[in-house]
Amino acid sequence: FPSHDTMSETWRRYLNIDSHLSLADIIHNIFDACVDSAERRIARLADLVSQSEALIIDEHFNPRTIVTIKQHSLRFQRAVIGAFTVVREFLTVADVTLEQELLFGNILDHQERLRHELDFFHSDLVALFDVYWGATSFYTNEQMKRLTLLATVVVPLGFWTSFFGMNFETLPFREPWLLVS
Repeated sequence: FPSHDTMSETWRRYLNIDSHLSLADIIHNIFDACVDSAERRIARLADLVSQSEALIIDEHFNPRTIVTIKQHSLRFQRAVIGAFTVVREFLTVADVTLEQELLFGNILDHQERLRHELDFFHSDLVALFDVYWGATSFYTNEQMKRLTLLATVVVPLGFWTSFFGMNFETLPFREPWLLVS
């Protein structure tokens, strides 16, 4: 295995970081940047959900949008949980100072908040599906009202026109006394 100093130096060169930082500080900076990036991504996902909520009113909304957002958020949730586990395990095996431990604790708190935010986000997506199906049912009901109104007018007219259009020899309405009231 490479020594602690060799790994630290490799990370410093790779990330273009000053040489005065310890490996724990470097890893803290990496996870801090990941948490910040995750917060921005969750905000973007929340914006997509808000846009979808507005579009559901439109009859031509594609529910695949909700499914796609849900798939992305589930993958993202797995990544956040994985990062949470990595940070927690790092704290158990690394030799960190009290200040570094507090900084990593802050990252763990942020990751925990992200996990809760993603859970709420998933419940929002479920509610969004319910709203979509409700809106779809509403539009279907409106179409059925129109068809029912049309059938109410057309079916009786069709019956009477077909009945009176038949050529009967003994049609009871041929007698003039039946039509006079």
